[in-house]
Amino acid sequence: FYQCIRSIDNVRVQDSLCTEIVAKPDRRKVCNIQPCPARWVPGEWKKCGKTCGTGIQLRNLYCRQKMDVDGRQVDRKVEINNCPQWSRPKVTRPCQLPPCPPPNEWKTGPWRQCSVTCGTGIETRTVECMDVEQNITQEESACAEKPKPHTTRRCNPGGCKTHWFIGSSFTSCSVTCGYGVKERLVFCGRQGGDALPDSQCESRYRPRSTQRCREKRCQASWVTSEWSKCSANCGQGKQTRIVFCTNEVRNVHQQVPIYNCRHSPQPESERNCTIKECAPEWFVTSWQKCSTTCGGGSQHRIVMCLNDQGKRVGGCEVSKKPLHWQRCNTQNCPRSRWRRPDKSKDSCKDESKGMCMIVVQARFCTIKSYRERCCESCKNL
Repeated sequence: FYQCIRSIDNVRVQDSLCTEIVAKPDRRKVCNIQPCPARWVPGEWKKCGKTCGTGIQLRNLYCRQKMDVDGRQVDRKVEINNCPQWSRPKVTRPCQLPPCPPPNEWKTGPWRQCSVTCGTGIETRTVECMDVEQNITQEESACAEKPKPHTTRRCNPGGCKTHWFIGSSFTSCSVTCGYGVKERLVFCGRQGGDALPDSQCESRYRPRSTQRCREKRCQASWVTSEWSKCSANCGQGKQTRIVFCTNEVRNVHQQVPIYNCRHSPQPESERNCTIKECAPEWFVTSWQKCSTTCGGGSQHRIVMCLNDQGKRVGGCEVSKKPLHWQRCNTQNCPRSRWRRPDKSKDSCKDESKGMCMIVVQARFCTIKSYRERCCESCKNL
């Protein structure tokens, strides 16, 4: 401790006399500022891992260390590698509880069906002594410590007299318009028992299970048949179907005049159909007139590759292309005087208007034989 002393004679005086000259020294100072070593702190032992016999108990283990934080001593949890491993406490220990009962127990099966269908009978079930852990059947003596469950009991499915029972009320009408049917559940059975086949009850006493019903009058409607097969195997064709107006009269649909269905649009009865695009084919015109009447001449015809729309296209098989020229009138000519044909303007006429239109379109007027047969169509080209 500290005292204020007069320096002349070393006599103690009041502390206030010293404070005017020099500050009073501290009475305390910090020492051992290094942190304390970490230590093991075990938790409480937990409940035994088994309910009988020998088991294992567990507990938590923490590593804690006291240290100075802002002038305060704080006990904190730190990493376990900070604690000495040689002094680490155990976290498990054996625990002993009262011995476990024998593993053998009585095992019962489900009750079988009653021995009678009505009146009083007997139900039976299986009862076996089982090793619960291994699920193995044992001798009954192994379960002698516990009373054996009953293997039989009395049963009564109900009285033997049969009756008709109504199991539900009538359902709503089976249709929303016109005539329909309401249904309810009717079955044969015994009082307090299960349902039986209808043959075991008197049919003359059976309640009705159906009842006719009538709702509002049905409105006429359009009825259509299935679409017919497409009229073409390729390209564009037509499909048709039958469309008629019907109305329901006493659960029978009858055909009525179409004005009864005027409240709704009439379905179409015809539509276009296309199965696949047709392959182009070779088309030929008739053979032209032979260039001579005897002595061997030639005649031509137009050969074109057309699609299903009559337009000239490519794609026809060249190997199947028909001939466009052939020899004709190869017989010898009789001896006679030849006369120059009249090529006046009045004799320039087309042999066939239809063929000559194709000749002009195909630009065959440059061929002499076509130009002569289609003189009128080719003269201005």
